[in-house]
Amino acid sequence: MKSKKKKSFIFWFMLFINVICLAALVVGYLAAWVKPSIYWPIAFFGLAYPFNVLINILFAIYWIINKRWFAIVPLLVIAMGWNTLLDYVQFGNEKSSQTENTLSILTYNAHLFKPIKTNKYDKKSKHEMLEMVLNAKTDIICFQEFYSRKRGVYDIKDSLLQKGGYTHFEQEIYDSNDNETMSIAIFSKYPIINYEVVQFYGIKHANVCTYADILFMEDTIRVFNIHLQSISFQPEDYQYLDQVKNVETDMQSNKRIGSRLKHAFIHRGDQADQVAQLINESQYPVLVCGDFNDTPASYAFNIISRDLKDSFREKGNGIGVTYNGAFPNFQIDYILCSKAFEVNDYKIIKKKYSDHYPVKAVFILTNTKEIN
Repeated sequence: MKSKKKKSFIFWFMLFINVICLAALVVGYLAAWVKPSIYWPIAFFGLAYPFNVLINILFAIYWIINKRWFAIVPLLVIAMGWNTLLDYVQFGNEKSSQTENTLSILTYNAHLFKPIKTNKYDKKSKHEMLEMVLNAKTDIICFQEFYSRKRGVYDIKDSLLQKGGYTHFEQEIYDSNDNETMSIAIFSKYPIINYEVVQFYGIKHANVCTYADILFMEDTIRVFNIHLQSISFQPEDYQYLDQVKNVETDMQSNKRIGSRLKHAFIHRGDQADQVAQLINESQYPVLVCGDFNDTPASYAFNIISRDLKDSFREKGNGIGVTYNGAFPNFQIDYILCSKAFEVNDYKIIKKKYSDHYPVKAVFILTNTKEIN
């Protein structure tokens, strides 16, 4: 009788590492449901979700190549989070054929119209960014980190109103001087009949929630423009992240960046609860646009999108990446809608000016009686 072949050290080592990665992936699934203020470490596993999925796919391939039955386990665990995976990757969605009575919207964190490469104002980049926004030809634009001067070539507000055909404009200014303003802003080709601002901290701040009631055709819709808590990385943090790419790390920098992420996770959780309540209280169909500063595997995204449609899932294609900064690239900019809307089209405009890509979606309002 032949004895069973003894498993090697490499087998047990790979199995041990894979089990750890599987546990990390399962914890990552919980990040969408556990509020960071209750237990913040789970939020880090949600942030790492794409990497954990990729690692476990590689492990599954490894086990298959080595003819091990354990390949089934990572595949099953990945399948458990299939719904989360679809928030990151979509294929086969096609644009709807209807072209009449559609409503198009763009959301864009414009980085104050300063190109991310230089972080300085220059006329050429400003002109190119403005042309990009105008060429999107949308009915509504929701800006985060919007910048404009009162006169001259950097009077971006006037340029959009004049060249873009936007007849209505509202903004919440969080910083200004005699000649320039920094704000979160909404431009609309349809009448804005009401505009409200909800300060997350009770003081003027770049992270804020605004909404506009807009008269579209014969119906009123509510458009939310939100900018959730930023991580607030400083120049030394970005410099360190560049070093990390070259495997140069230090504990003090790790702690500083970890602390900034923890702070942001907790505040975004509270802000998301506040926004979700406002959405639920709306008597009108809603469109929710903005920079969430968080991924689809996060509590913030899950609580806000819970009763809404995600335009990326409905009509997006490929891997959803809207962030263009030094931190690992994820989808953190979203356009969501009530069930009263049908998503007609979705597009991420891959132009590397800001640290965010503009996101465009097109909708058809089908049922005003069904709010959410």
